[in-house]
Amino acid sequence: MSNMDASRMLLERLIDTKGLAVRTNQHDDAFWYTSGRPGPYYINTQNIAGAHAAKHLLTQITNLLKETESRERQVIEIAAMINQTVQDDPSYLKSIDTLVDYYLSHSSTRPSIISGGERRDWFFSIPVAARLGIPHIFLFKSGDLFVTDHEGKPLDLAIKDMEVLHVSDIINQASSYVNRWIPILSKAGVSLTETLTVAVRSQVGRDSLARSHVHVVAPLSVDPSLFKQALDLELIPTYAYNEIIQFYDSPREWTRRYLSEVNLEQSEVLDPVKRERLSFFKENDIYHLKEEFPRFFQ
Repeated sequence: MSNMDASRMLLERLIDTKGLAVRTNQHDDAFWYTSGRPGPYYINTQNIAGAHAAKHLLTQITNLLKETESRERQVIEIAAMINQTVQDDPSYLKSIDTLVDYYLSHSSTRPSIISGGERRDWFFSIPVAARLGIPHIFLFKSGDLFVTDHEGKPLDLAIKDMEVLHVSDIINQASSYVNRWIPILSKAGVSLTETLTVAVRSQVGRDSLARSHVHVVAPLSVDPSLFKQALDLELIPTYAYNEIIQFYDSPREWTRRYLSEVNLEQSEVLDPVKRERLSFFKENDIYHLKEEFPRFFQ
């Protein structure tokens, strides 16, 4: 599968599910990132499962992991709910097929086992393992792992000395790989040399994985060329494209323009996450704009 075909299909799915959202005019609010900085777009690849389905699955998985059930029972239920969601949504299934076809046409290796990390990776690693008909390793933040067959049934398999394909939702800084997934697999005697991810958002993450000798296969790279493609496909308006390019040129200047246009009188109920990120931005004055926009920083 070509880069263009894969990226187009996944782009259309992400925008349709608001997994990729942009500001369409100056009255739209900014997106507030975990860094405490505002920006003109937001990407959440888990929405490939469907906006409502992704939120529901995350809640179910989170609640299940809090329970005292055995890992065996947990992985059986998680695999079942995700695989059922794939079967119920032809667009989700088509996205998984696109990921698999893209991987098979862009990698010289054929994996014998798949791994995925808690929690969002599982939206992709579980159905990719099912599609390829190979075992799956559940990786948990606690440091343990559990192996199932491609249907999600517990599997007694000696994984030592195996090479794994790790499947993830997105690569940002790759901190989860470096701090969690690679050490867990290494401790089990498993080598992680390649990863398939929906999107790479930061070159920092790609470079970090390169230092760990992990090859990255990704149909989407979140950079200006991706948004140019979205514009050419008429998936985003010209306004969104222009300000995203400005943001890539200078996040500070984009933020400066945003603050000059924001309506301080507009009342808005902030969710706890946004309130925390906005407070961080104001308290730390990341771009040194407080003197120019004192009312915003009050």
